[in-house]
Amino acid sequence: MTSTSLREKQPRHVMVQFGDGGHTFLLPAGATLMELADRVNDLTAFHDCAPISIEVEVEIDTKNSRRPPVTPSHRAYH
Repeated sequence: MTSTSLREKQPRHVMVQFGDGGHTFLLPAGATLMELADRVNDLTAFHDCAPISIEVEVEIDTKNSRRPPVTPSHRAYH
């Protein structure tokens, strides 16, 4: 019997934007920030400038999180 509460780790979509274009790729599940940095560094060889932005899709497991969820405050500060 398999549990439906456990999900396979999926690769994350990454978009790197340069001044003259952009690249998208899949980052393997469990990849480190060093692996992300290495991949972005490899992409800079195709461009004349450093990246403008890097967007990484992440998934947060709120059921197993140790931190309480953030709720907006409705109090006005003066």
